[in-house]
Amino acid sequence: MAQLLYSLLNSELFWIGLAAWILIGVAWGAKRAALISRLRCIVSKPVIFDHDQQPDDLPFYPRAFLERFSNAFRDTLRQPFQNLIQTLRGIITQQHAMVYSTELPLRTFGYLFFLLCLLLFAYADAIAIANGLSTLGLLTGRLAPFLLRYDIAVGVATFLSVIIGFLILSQLFAKRSELSHWSDAEGAWRDIAKMICLVIIIFGLTVSVLLGISRLIALGYIEAQTTTEFLVQLGINVLILVNGILAAALIFTEAFKGFVLVLIGAQWVLAALLYIADYLATIVGSVLPFALDIAWRILFILIDIGLYIIFIPFLGILNALMAPFRWIRPPGPADT
Repeated sequence: MAQLLYSLLNSELFWIGLAAWILIGVAWGAKRAALISRLRCIVSKPVIFDHDQQPDDLPFYPRAFLERFSNAFRDTLRQPFQNLIQTLRGIITQQHAMVYSTELPLRTFGYLFFLLCLLLFAYADAIAIANGLSTLGLLTGRLAPFLLRYDIAVGVATFLSVIIGFLILSQLFAKRSELSHWSDAEGAWRDIAKMICLVIIIFGLTVSVLLGISRLIALGYIEAQTTTEFLVQLGINVLILVNGILAAALIFTEAFKGFVLVLIGAQWVLAALLYIADYLATIVGSVLPFALDIAWRILFILIDIGLYIIFIPFLGILNALMAPFRWIRPPGPADT
């Protein structure tokens, strides 16, 4: 088959015969005019479906169907993204009132600050627990590198915890706290919060004193004894752990709102991605049907021209052969 096709394409007689065959079809004026009219009509149709005033004037060209398909395809493609966007907007709206107030906008910053502090306290507690267990001999083996940052744990247990203690105290005594809701606390819980703040401050200062003693032992100003070093180190680890837990308990509510704020930010990012996906779906849902329309036009033109080249010359030859028979008039009454 391939050899036969190759021979035909390289045969001069084949191309001469094909040219003669096409000329026969072109010579039929009525059919040629009809072909040109159809091609002109399909080429001149507007690309936008709504602007086509005669969508059904060409057979085998489903313009009305393409328009309905375009609208349904675009709406179906966009619907999942629109539903997700609407759901996310409802969730964000509900959460927004929890973390932002137009009267006290600084509280939003406070929520993020307390969330960062809570994470630092949790990290310091992890370091204190790991080092405390190691001091007691209950944890063998080498600690992970992130648990060896004892300087961070000490800094959090002293400076940051004391800062948090004074900050919460100031919020408790304020008429309307700017960074938290502690000014709204009432009754026994308000008194308990004040006591916890004082304990945090005292423990933070105590850790500073124990660190000073540990430094003096290291420099030789205090006689180094195993029991003394053990008690000092254990006291530092315990106070770091207790301070972290107490401070975390004080700021947990505000830190949780900070987590909600971060979650809202992540939801906004997700919503933005969904908006982009919805926009792309709109473009694809709008462009693809038009691309299919253009592809169908090209296919329609190629099929129409191909069928014309194949059948019209054959019909023209038959029409020429039948011409003499049309000259024969059957006998009428006048001939009898």
